[in-house]
Amino acid sequence: MDTTTDTSPQFSGQNTKEKIFKVLNLSVPVLMGIFIFFNPFPHTTSIKEVCFYGSVIIVLILICFKKIDFSFKSPLTLPFALFTAWVFIGLFFALDKGNSLHDFRAHLLKYLVLYYILINSFNSRKSFEILSWIIIISVGIFSIGGMIYFYIISGNHLSARLGLPEVGIGVNYIGFFTIVAIFFSLTHLSIRVNLYLKITSMICVLASSAATILTGTRGAFLGLIFPLILLFPRNKKTLTVFVLIFLVMLCLMPVKHILMPEALIKKMQGDDRKNIWYTYLEVIKDHPITGIGYGMQTYNKSIIDKYDEKIPRKFKMQTFHAPHNTFIDVTVRLGIVGLALFLFIAFIFGRMGWQLIRYGRDDFIKTWALCLVATFVSFLIQGMFVDLLLGIQIIIFFVLIAMLTVLWRLNEKQEDRIQLGA
Repeated sequence: MDTTTDTSPQFSGQNTKEKIFKVLNLSVPVLMGIFIFFNPFPHTTSIKEVCFYGSVIIVLILICFKKIDFSFKSPLTLPFALFTAWVFIGLFFALDKGNSLHDFRAHLLKYLVLYYILINSFNSRKSFEILSWIIIISVGIFSIGGMIYFYIISGNHLSARLGLPEVGIGVNYIGFFTIVAIFFSLTHLSIRVNLYLKITSMICVLASSAATILTGTRGAFLGLIFPLILLFPRNKKTLTVFVLIFLVMLCLMPVKHILMPEALIKKMQGDDRKNIWYTYLEVIKDHPITGIGYGMQTYNKSIIDKYDEKIPRKFKMQTFHAPHNTFIDVTVRLGIVGLALFLFIAFIFGRMGWQLIRYGRDDFIKTWALCLVATFVSFLIQGMFVDLLLGIQIIIFFVLIAMLTVLWRLNEKQEDRIQLGA
């Protein structure tokens, strides 16, 4: 009996092709993981661009050769499609058509591509957990490094609010990713993980909490405190310990006076954001349906000053600012219809989360769905004080939505297995 291995050129060539496609499949989540890991860090644009567009090219190759099961199935596909269609229609009415077209590609289509690659490449429980750890460790390193750079290397006093505006990371934006790391770490601490992972989670919680407090940002503070109420029923012990540690840290920080209740109320009463919003309401009155265009550079002083001149002196902006409110920002750029479609996306996300929390097939899905919903609520709260749909925060926004979609798909697969078994 002949037991020799078939080493014909045709067989060898097919085997080599399969290995190449296997490597390409594995490289997509690796490149996406590197992209997300470096998201908070400044001066890493080249690395992120190579990883992102490398992933896109590889996915297109795999789709062409039918070597990847790429699906657009998601409850959010319709809301995304409607929102994208409206942004496209708005290009024809934009005040700055060139910049709106650029931002339509760079700050919407790009991140929709990111969303669909993530839900197709991080599509198992193990890869979902790996993605959560990538975010936790990335933000933990950023928090520690940022504090060392700002307070030790740059020599700022501890009473100074933590921020890196010279690289585009202002004090108002840091909370968007530190709070994600806090909630993810607390979720890992509340479930059974080994000692090394618990220590890693604890270090990241402490570092991210310190960075959040040191920003002295009320949006981040409120975006941390209120969503904890959602997490508390399922994680009483872990969250009780965290709250106690957080309060001790808060009391020890020189910026604590900024975050005290009376200081927050006083700041809200004297906040110049009201003047900013008053000016942009005048813009909305002139462009209520389509808005002024999706491009962020449409917020230029020459355009906005025309509206600032129309309002009473006491309501004028002291200095030129973007809206500093995500919902006003969306309405100014896309009109009332655009705001309705954005809220539709948020509604579908909330409904998905609620269904998974209540009817998820196991504790893994229920626990992580609760965490992601709480994190999403934190984003919306912070979005009341700053613009969400740009910079680092919009990337994290789409990553969070993608992660909940992965849970939804996992739950659907499990339900299908149960039905087949029946």
